[in-house]
Amino acid sequence: MAGTNRKPTRPGTHRKPLSKSLLLPMGVRSARKMSLVHPTGCGFFEEGEFAWQPRRDWIWPGPGKSAKVLVSWMAQMAGSQWGQAIPTKLSGAQFEQFVLPHLSRGTRGPASKLSPHAIFNYILKLLYLGCQWKELPIEKDRDGRPEIHHTRIYRAFRRWEAQGCIAAIFAGSVLKLHQAELLDISIIHGDGTTTAAKKGGDNIGFSGHKKMKGDKVVAFCDRNCNVIAPFVAAPGNGNESPLLREALPLVTRIAREIGMNLQGTVVSLDGVYDCRYNRKAIFNRGMTPNINPNPRGRKTPKRGRKPLFEPWIFEERFSTIERVFGWEDKFRRLLLRFDRLSHLHYAFKTLAYTMINLRHFCRE
Repeated sequence: MAGTNRKPTRPGTHRKPLSKSLLLPMGVRSARKMSLVHPTGCGFFEEGEFAWQPRRDWIWPGPGKSAKVLVSWMAQMAGSQWGQAIPTKLSGAQFEQFVLPHLSRGTRGPASKLSPHAIFNYILKLLYLGCQWKELPIEKDRDGRPEIHHTRIYRAFRRWEAQGCIAAIFAGSVLKLHQAELLDISIIHGDGTTTAAKKGGDNIGFSGHKKMKGDKVVAFCDRNCNVIAPFVAAPGNGNESPLLREALPLVTRIAREIGMNLQGTVVSLDGVYDCRYNRKAIFNRGMTPNINPNPRGRKTPKRGRKPLFEPWIFEERFSTIERVFGWEDKFRRLLLRFDRLSHLHYAFKTLAYTMINLRHFCRE
């Protein structure tokens, strides 16, 4: 129709009209948007398949009660894998497959009353809720007492982080993706993100560009929004360009460990990484840089052949690495850095990236 901005629909996509008996509040009704399957696996479904179907307890009971039904619907969706594509807890089978082989086990002292699976889910709950350790909601036992004290969960987290278990779990998730052929490393995207730190701590600096005090990390992902390498951290006042030369060895190391070939891979980066040393570091590893030219990097135009730069590859970063950073904000513990010890904060960030990678395997 002339004069409208409605986008044309792709062939095969359709929406089944809702019956009049299944009226929902406006907040619930607007959430019933249908989407097609996407190679990122971010919670979308097959073509022609609906994201969710209204249940009987979501039916609008009448005027004055819509808010109560909306809260009930949100509670149902918060605990449903259909309402969240990135997992915030693991089942027993998933824990034994992806996490348990990488955890260290104690050999002395009495056995713990709770299994490592329950303790690990409590850590994920803290990561998702973003609360303090003492405010962590803990289940009650038969006598009405908390089944475990929050300090024991904290000690288990500190022990697993110090023994390298968190990093091993992340490397294991990348290996599972490679074995399932879910990685697309023809193009890898890298970028940095800054986290504000309100309480202080180590590895923190004031960023004049962001106008806040915090730290920054540089991470890499593939075309399917899978984080493929451990990140490199630096204070907030540091330049991101030298961090690339520290992150590239981590990318090649984990690729060598899991048997992934990066020869001929295109590395897409922002203009802040545009310098001769970064391009040389990428070329020396058999990869091709696709870096947005930074006109402020030199006073006069460089003579000779211009470096390779494909704009469509650069625009893909907004649906890959930027999307990963958006998914990271789902875990409220990472919105602000409250840990004074930087390695604990980075352990939480590594767990968040692990859950992003495991979204392909943790669907119901």
